[in-house]
Amino acid sequence: MSIATTFQAGKRLTAAQLNLKPYLHALQNTSQNITSSSVITQAVTFDAELVDTINGHSTSSNTSRYTPSVAGYYRCSGIVALAANTTGDRAAQFKKNGSAVDGAPYFSVPAVNGTGFVSTTVFAEAMIFCNGTTDYVELYVGQNSGSTLATQVSSTLTKSYMMIEWMAP
Repeated sequence: MSIATTFQAGKRLTAAQLNLKPYLHALQNTSQNITSSSVITQAVTFDAELVDTINGHSTSSNTSRYTPSVAGYYRCSGIVALAANTTGDRAAQFKKNGSAVDGAPYFSVPAVNGTGFVSTTVFAEAMIFCNGTTDYVELYVGQNSGSTLATQVSSTLTKSYMMIEWMAP
């Protein structure tokens, strides 16, 4: 059966109709200031996408969120790249609907001491269940250097990114 006989001309196809697995790979091209805090308080914003199979992410509103329209378990991974600073720690964590999730630990790294390092990167990963309607996932970051640190967006450095992939219903 051809697509022309199955779908109406001019009508937008859905991921389910095309049998596409929900997947997002979002990047940060615009630097974001991360304030110093003792907790992981700020959602990372993403203003570019390499791929978004189900349009669950927007680069113009709520740019930190991925809202999948397919219920199931999602494998989430990401990196936040922060400006060089030799004080304090950096941490990242995936959250669902703005709250920590059991089984989604936060990952922490100490500040990089010495010279020659341009930025500090912190990794996060999680397996999170989303209901396919209202649940959303965000990558959060925190740092306690005592001053505001910017995320790094230079093309020669690691950029902050998040990848979210549907795994199973």
